[in-house]
Amino acid sequence: MFRKNLIPGLILIPFLFFVFFSCSKKEPDPIETCFDNIKNQNEVQTDCGGYCRPCPYSMTAKINGVSWVADTVSISASYSNSGTKFLIKGNASNFYPQISLIYLGPLSLGAHELDHASSLSPSFTGTATFVSSGTLTISELDTRSNLVSGSFSFTSADGSTTYSVTDGTFLNISYRLN
Repeated sequence: MFRKNLIPGLILIPFLFFVFFSCSKKEPDPIETCFDNIKNQNEVQTDCGGYCRPCPYSMTAKINGVSWVADTVSISASYSNSGTKFLIKGNASNFYPQISLIYLGPLSLGAHELDHASSLSPSFTGTATFVSSGTLTISELDTRSNLVSGSFSFTSADGSTTYSVTDGTFLNISYRLN
């Protein structure tokens, strides 16, 4: 009778051993790659910059509700060595060819008031002057790679027309130090 009870117990022990150790197995840490949808390693943004491919750059806005996109070859930015002037410029070959944003002060994260010299060129021959306060918000600043991202808005006029620049964004713009 002892042997009859021993056989099921001997079968049950390896089964319980297998169940216990298979459930406590730790998964290996994921390998960091440039395609894991995680901002890790030394990436500037998720899966780009640093060791990975360069991050895409762009500058967009709405001008009186009409979408405006700068040609990527004509976006430029600079910051003075004296730490007093940040300039970002985007040109487009459509109806509103150029937006110039000027901020006077230290280049830092956060919302900053645009300088009155900021402008919109609504045509290839004219410039609309800055008429009311505008904002430049720097949301990401990579001082190692000199990349800046953020948003902007302002209002300008050319005498007969007022231009409302809204939903402005700039992404991964490379700036140079002057």
